[in-house]
Amino acid sequence: MNKIKGTELRQFMNKRFIEAVDLIFKGEKEAGTQLYTNDTTISNIIYTKNRGLVNAVRSGTKHVPISALDEFVKHFGMPMDLFFNKSVTWEYKGMVMGSGDSASKESDNIVSSGVQHTKSLKEGNTETNTILQKQLKEYQDIIAVKNVELEKLHQKTTALYEEINKLNQLLLEAKNETISAKDSENSILKKYLK
Repeated sequence: MNKIKGTELRQFMNKRFIEAVDLIFKGEKEAGTQLYTNDTTISNIIYTKNRGLVNAVRSGTKHVPISALDEFVKHFGMPMDLFFNKSVTWEYKGMVMGSGDSASKESDNIVSSGVQHTKSLKEGNTETNTILQKQLKEYQDIIAVKNVELEKLHQKTTALYEEINKLNQLLLEAKNETISAKDSENSILKKYLK
């Protein structure tokens, strides 16, 4: 078997997804039906949360979600292994219609194998999980360092606020003394002017 593991998997899934979308466009054009003419028409069917999903995957800004692949496989009757195995191929032969027919049952079996593959990824028996755990540890270390820096910054800020409050208090006392001196000077001047 030619299974893909690790970080390459998401990129491979994205690549295969776009290739499959392009095969659908080509097949529709050749058949003259053109039910699916652009990325948005596919996105609307497989992932209603984001009408721009296919375009985002095509441009590399998003990865195709497993739930979208699941709908894609069900709707277009393709093997889920297409997205996990380099040796699996697929040709678009038009729409898979109805429920209970052999194509639908085959699609259900394929979806089930994809779900099993997804579960195995979650179980921690794969290179992907190891890599993700390593990246998580790195991010946790970075966050810990940033938290220490943030605490130091907080302490400095608190000390600055205390200094500012002391200076404000001194300024207030100086202002009061100035007012008192001015009042005293005014009263002395009034005595001499009378």
